[in-house]
Amino acid sequence: MSYNIIRPTSEAQTLTDPAVLTQLREDLTRDGWVILRGFNADMSKFSALTTALCKKITFDPAREYGDKNTQKVDAGTGPIGLHTENGNTPVCPDIVAFYSPIAAFEGSQTTICDGRAVFEGMTEDQKARWQQPMVVERYLPEALWKRYLANEHPAISSPDEVTESHIEEFRAFIPNQDFDLLEDGGMNYRLTVSPVRPSNLSGGQGFANAVLGPSHNYAPPRYYFAADDVVSAEEIGQLAELAETHTHEINWQDGDIALLDNTRVMHGRRKIVDTNRQLFIGMVSVWRAQSPTFSLRRLPNMKYLKQATIIFLLATGAALADPIEGLWRTAPDDHGDVGYIRISACDAAYCGRLERAENSAGQAITPDTIGTMIVWDLTPAVNGIYKGRIYAPDRDKEYISRLELLANHISVRGCVLGGLICRNGGEWLRVE
Repeated sequence: MSYNIIRPTSEAQTLTDPAVLTQLREDLTRDGWVILRGFNADMSKFSALTTALCKKITFDPAREYGDKNTQKVDAGTGPIGLHTENGNTPVCPDIVAFYSPIAAFEGSQTTICDGRAVFEGMTEDQKARWQQPMVVERYLPEALWKRYLANEHPAISSPDEVTESHIEEFRAFIPNQDFDLLEDGGMNYRLTVSPVRPSNLSGGQGFANAVLGPSHNYAPPRYYFAADDVVSAEEIGQLAELAETHTHEINWQDGDIALLDNTRVMHGRRKIVDTNRQLFIGMVSVWRAQSPTFSLRRLPNMKYLKQATIIFLLATGAALADPIEGLWRTAPDDHGDVGYIRISACDAAYCGRLERAENSAGQAITPDTIGTMIVWDLTPAVNGIYKGRIYAPDRDKEYISRLELLANHISVRGCVLGGLICRNGGEWLRVE
């Protein structure tokens, strides 16, 4: 899985710039997810981005609103299992978008898992089983299902407007669903889904659903392939173990926005340690042909059946490669030599060793510093900046380092005496 980060190419570039929208769509199609970083985002800009991606906002009826196009993520402080957003609803969004105005200082990483990798890692028996249609059954309180229906039905906008005819129109409009209205006003709801499915953005087959996920705002569902073939907790546990081997983490920075292909990539969250963090949520769906029984041409107060819901990414597990990791070519030193530094994770930080070197003529040289640690204790601060320690072999000095990551190059600076004396380390270029 690639670590895709889109950064502004100028101070004036916005989230809705056509070039940005084109790039994020390409990244979503190819890899299933992308991060937008350094755009000085706020709630209004995030809302504008979701508006640019779709025509209609669809909300989770169990969540509070952030503004007219956004909702708050409130799922407690414990870890959250991998799931597709609204994966147990009849209109599952194609894209989820997350915005973090305040990132957690510790914990709360969002976990992401490519469902294609999970499906490919299954045994043949597991593939055959999970490619069957599966029924999700759960109880929905009256307030929740009416709020959801009011948002999805193009003829109404308030839960108070819901009538029996609206309920039956929605039943006919969405295939593979059924429900029983109960005396308390609640609903016993059943939806048949495909736990293994193609991506609506890029095709392919992936295990993308909500089986491994939470039920924080709803009653726990019951999953079964047939009335007497219920999905067991042991089965779910085995799948969770498989998915964890393909799970990566997103470490948030203030102002980050992340978009996921919700029909391919599942997401979750690691335990919240810093409760000061803020996340907001939204969902975007691609318009598809409508059923004749629920035609937009026949109903008043038309709303296009596209969805957009802004979803701030939840904290995640397993290690997702940080963008600073890789092989970097340094700027020439005092002797005109350049080095190739391999940066990788070292415990809770990042470090980099001199892998090879060249002279000013581009010829390979073998200084005795090959293998030496050049940077260490690197930790991300904000806006692509990493702070730690750096060693300069040409001067045999150690500095406090400040590395600023911008696309495929790093701006390097080292200081001593508390910053009174600093050295410009030039630009390092990514090799791989």
